This record gives sequence, structure tokens and C-alpha cells, in this order.
Amino acid sequence: MRDPQKPSYTARWCARCKAHTEYTKHSYGSGEDRTTHYKCDVCNYHVTSPLGNIAAIALLLLVTAWINGFLIRFYINEWNVGMLLDPFYKFSLVFIHVFANFLLSVYYYIIGKDHVSEYRKWKKWAKERGWEEEKT
Repeated sequence: MRDPQKPSYTARWCARCKAHTEYTKHSYGSGEDRTTHYKCDVCNYHVTSPLGNIAAIALLLLVTAWINGFLIRFYINEWNVGMLLDPFYKFSLVFIHVFANFLLSVYYYIIGKDHVSEYRKWKKWAKERGWEEEKT
């Protein structure tokens, strides 16, 4: 086994044990509803990969950008159609855009806060052990 106190982006990390511990894969459900979790062998808490947390955060941001781009393009196309100059229609488009962003923000907060929290804990732990973030 590798040193559990040596920081690694790819190794799974337990926030409760504050180490890269051994873990066990647990699967629940069947077929397309199958969910896989990884649990620490020491304390039975879930373990995550710092790289996986970064990927999840990046995916959430990418999806948000794509949805916003789609809504803005739709918004501009509809705004410029001459027969659709009704102020209520324009207000509706703006409201839908703002409301969609609000819903996305709430959803991503619920989904993403755990990934951000886990990554921040790992990063603090890693820096205490001399790890330095790569400069790009």
C-alpha cells in the first residue's frame, strides 16, 4: 500500500480519517439505476478522489455555460423577430432566462457544494504535507 499521508490527485481520500485509505466499492440498485459508492475501510465514511471532485465542478460549470449560451441565443433570435415586439413577450423571455439561471444555481449549489467542500478539505490537508498546486 502507498503512504496514506502522501497527497495524490488520483487516489481516493477519506475526509474523516484525513488520509488516502483503503476502500471498498459498494453498488446499490440494478440496471441503469445502479449507483456506486466507495467507503473507507477504516471508518466506513465515503471516500472521494480530488481529481473527481475537480471534474464534477468543471462539468457543472460547462453545463451552465452551455445552457446560458443556448438561452441567450434563443433570446436574441426571438428578440429580433419583428412580429414579436410585444413587451410582455420580451419580459417573459427575460424572466425565463433569469428563472432558469436561478434554478440552475440552486441545483448546482445542492449538487456541487459537497464536491467543493471535499476538495477544499483535501487541498488544505495536502498543503499541510508540503503539496504544491501545479502552476499552468
